[in-house]
Amino acid sequence: MLVLSEPLTLRLVLAAATILGGIALAITGRKKNLRLQKMDLNKILSVTFSGLRSEEESAVKDLIDACQLPTQDLAGEMLRHFLVARKGDRVVGVIGLEICGQHALLRSLAVAEDFRCQGIAARLTTFIARYAVSHGIQKIYLLTMTAKDFFAKQGYVELDRSQAPADIQATREFKDLCPDTAVCMYRAL
Repeated sequence: MLVLSEPLTLRLVLAAATILGGIALAITGRKKNLRLQKMDLNKILSVTFSGLRSEEESAVKDLIDACQLPTQDLAGEMLRHFLVARKGDRVVGVIGLEICGQHALLRSLAVAEDFRCQGIAARLTTFIARYAVSHGIQKIYLLTMTAKDFFAKQGYVELDRSQAPADIQATREFKDLCPDTAVCMYRAL
């Protein structure tokens, strides 16, 4: 710890404007006993949720790819209906919709490995359902290889793939990107 000796009359707390890898610098203390300390912002900042920012497209695709989900068709307009979870400037979770009239296909629920089991996936799922309702969607469909139990807890019901609406079956994920062995599920909104 570096001790600074400058006369100041007020307690100074300065969160650094530059954040590097979740670490910031803070100057704390009173009057002549100022200290320069490292702060781990990952312990301080909460996870926030909002729409995808254009500069995050690469980070979102990297996260989806790291979770071994298809990214081949994710670009530009396809990412318009994606929501992101962030911790500081880091993308730690993502979920999206491919809207097909009054139906939507849930795309790419992915959470960074070191942020799993913290409720982020459930919150993303809740937020995307609200988003879908605000866009006039009546049912959300999905395909999953590994998260059937998770989605069942979120209100999704298993459905034979052949019973999904034609507009959902016509999506590239449904036709080409997900294997035929993927479980099909849906949720009425």
